[in-house]
Amino acid sequence: MKPAPIRAFTAASTKDDFCVLYMPYGIGQLNIVTQMALQSSFDSYVYFDTDDLEVISAEFPKLHFIRHALDVETILERFSRIVTSFSFRHRSLPPEIHGLIERAQNLRIPIVDVPHGLFQPGRNMVDTTRIIDIASSSNGIGDIIPSFADTHVCWNGADGIGYPRYMPDSTRRRDLVIPKYNVIITNTNWYLYSSEDRRQLFRTIIEHIEARNDELFIWCPHPAENNDERYASIIITRRPRNCLLYGMHKDIYFDGIHSTEDIIAHSSYGITTLSTCILDFEINNIPVHVFDCDGTSDLVRGMDDIVTFRKVSDLQNPPRPPKTGLLKQYDPQLFDEILRSAASRSRNTAR
Repeated sequence: MKPAPIRAFTAASTKDDFCVLYMPYGIGQLNIVTQMALQSSFDSYVYFDTDDLEVISAEFPKLHFIRHALDVETILERFSRIVTSFSFRHRSLPPEIHGLIERAQNLRIPIVDVPHGLFQPGRNMVDTTRIIDIASSSNGIGDIIPSFADTHVCWNGADGIGYPRYMPDSTRRRDLVIPKYNVIITNTNWYLYSSEDRRQLFRTIIEHIEARNDELFIWCPHPAENNDERYASIIITRRPRNCLLYGMHKDIYFDGIHSTEDIIAHSSYGITTLSTCILDFEINNIPVHVFDCDGTSDLVRGMDDIVTFRKVSDLQNPPRPPKTGLLKQYDPQLFDEILRSAASRSRNTAR
C-alpha cells in the first residue's frame, strides 16, 4: 500500500469540516451504511472491526475506514455526527460499541439512527411477548424501545429517506456469463418463526428443489443460520445435489457477484422468508414466493401484492415480482439535510 501524500493544513482553510462517523454492527448493516456514506456529500468514516477490512476498503475508495475502537475514541471529537444502525443497546453488541456511544453522548455529538432492515423489532414492530429478551431469537421485545439516538430516520412513508440500495437505474443485473439459477434466501433466526415453522419451511424448500431436479438452486442463508447449533445449519447440509451454497469458500461463486443483492438481481426466480431482501426482488422485478406463517401474517397483509406459500403445493401457484408498497427511492440530499440539522438532546445547538 502506498503511503498517503503529505497535505498542508492551515487553520485558515475554508473547507467544510463537517465529518460523519458510521457505526454499523454486522456485515448486513455495513452494506447499508456504506451505500449511504457513498452518496453523502460529507466526509465519511466507517468503524468496522474485521480482518477483511483491507478488502472491504478497496471496494469503497471514497470512504475512510477505522478498525479499532480505541482509534475511534482517540479522534471521536473530530466527528460532527454519528450514524448508527441498531437503534438501542442489547447484550449482543460488543462492549466497545457501548463505550463509544457513551463517549459520544458525553461529548454531545448528535447520534442519528438509520434502519438496517425493513422490519426491526422494537423500532417499527411490536409484539405480544410476555418474556422480554432483546437479543433472543425465540422471545420477543414487546413495544417500541427507547433509543440512545437523538434522531431517527425511516426508509418509507412521507418523511422516509428511501431504501439506500434503490437509486435511479439501480438494478444490479449485468451482462455476465453465468448459468441460469433460482435463488433461496432464508432468515429464520428470529422469534417470528416457531420450531415447527422452521421445520415446515425447510421441508417444503427441499421437496420443491427435489421436484425440480433439472434446475439449479443457489441458497443464501442468513449468516446466523450457519451457527452449528441452529436447525437451519443441520438441514442445509442435507440439501439436494442441485442446490448449492453461495460464497467464495462455499459450493459456488461468480466473479464480480459479491452480495446477496447481486445474487437476487441475476436470478430467474426466488424463494424467500420475509426480510429486507423482498425489496431487492422488487427493485429487480424478479418473481418470488414468500414464506408465510402465523408470526408473519400481519406483516404480509400490510403489503400490496406478494405471492406467499406455507406448504409445497402452494409453490405451484405462479410467482410474481413483489409489490410491497414500502419501496421508496433513496434521497441522499434529504439524508444529508437530516444529518446537518440533527442536534443532541442534551443541548440546543447543532455542532
